[in-house]
Amino acid sequence: MASFQRARSEEQRELRRRSILGVTAAMLDEMPVGAVTLNELSRRVGLAKSNVLRYFESREAILLELLDWAWKQWTAELPVALAAAVDAAAAPGERAERFAAAVTGSLVGHRVLCDLFSAQAGVLEHNVSPEVAARYKRAALANLDDLAALARVHLPELGAQAPQLAASVIMVIGAVWTHARPSPAMLAAYAADPELAVWRLDFATALREVLATLTAGTLARTSPEFRPRDHPPAPPGATVRVIVFGASGMVGHGALRACLLDDTVTEVLAVVRRPLPLEDPRLRQILHSDFTDYSAVQDQLAGLDACFFCLGVSAVGRSEEEYTRVTHDYALAAARALAAVNPALTFVYVSGEGTDSTGTSRLMWARIKGRTENDLLALPMNAYMFRPGYIQPVGGAVSRTPLYRTLYRVTAVLYPSCGAPFPATSPPRTPSDAPCSPSPG
Repeated sequence: MASFQRARSEEQRELRRRSILGVTAAMLDEMPVGAVTLNELSRRVGLAKSNVLRYFESREAILLELLDWAWKQWTAELPVALAAAVDAAAAPGERAERFAAAVTGSLVGHRVLCDLFSAQAGVLEHNVSPEVAARYKRAALANLDDLAALARVHLPELGAQAPQLAASVIMVIGAVWTHARPSPAMLAAYAADPELAVWRLDFATALREVLATLTAGTLARTSPEFRPRDHPPAPPGATVRVIVFGASGMVGHGALRACLLDDTVTEVLAVVRRPLPLEDPRLRQILHSDFTDYSAVQDQLAGLDACFFCLGVSAVGRSEEEYTRVTHDYALAAARALAAVNPALTFVYVSGEGTDSTGTSRLMWARIKGRTENDLLALPMNAYMFRPGYIQPVGGAVSRTPLYRTLYRVTAVLYPSCGAPFPATSPPRTPSDAPCSPSPG
């Protein structure tokens, strides 16, 4: 605390500013951003509220300056953490996982920074003058440049995509932090209903998974094989009968919508537990509850050309046994039932970038998806595995996972400038794009 009562010189005014910032930082160690008030800050600093406002125009201006300071401090620590975690000789996918793990681990001791990130756009950038806003934004861009440069050191394949990854990482940190801090009412709901409790997120676990997926997806975007390709026209008179699993989810909704928009698709079967709120003369819904046994509807599965298997769940909050049942067992049961009555069927399985077919990954979801891919490819049918790095919902498709819905709102502002690696509105239809193998009419 300054020993003088009134700051007269520039040196004394700077000391007073530092004192205010230091007291605010100490308050953030005790309470969340939303609980910090000017009245309490003034009391702790020993100044009238009006005097505090002589040095900072608002509470938010103080917090923005602290955010910049905390961000720089974190960035300065990252090189050591990344160097220790990321093996330069490893494959890009492995380096992406380790990059995500290192970034997540580095935030364990930076609770205040995560809290400030979560409040940045919705709170801190409000109630400030254009001058303060511009000063902070310039500092933030410089911090993003530093983070992008670090990412390029360990993932040189990112190239020009590194700044976009850096910006997405910061937004994701804030979003996951918010969802990992449920309200008292939500905590009570989780405690009362075990089925709801699976949605309670562990910050480190959820952040690592999302960052790994985001980093792998950004890497995938740099490869020419992931760039959208024009679909060659189907042969004249060709028709396709398609079946879609998971049509009530975001990816399945997109696949179903694209099939119904394609004139070569004469009929689409959707296997669902509950009726879809959609009507189309070419759509037939099969209501089915047991996704491990299709004997009751086997006679309805014949005469099909292609299947889009888009059914799946997030691994966050789920045991390996539960995730295996939904991811592996459901897919294999559907594939076997279809292959038995459709020997020429093309089976398209929507997997994910980062999937590990060797079974050695430390990520549970990557191992299980890899096992699923291997078992599908061993079946007597034409199977294609899609590993999208990122999927942007379009055409009304909505994720059923609350965290992902929030993240999609965040990443939607970046998506238009990034292209579409695997949009939810464009399932592949040609031999080079995992075909539906249309048969002449």
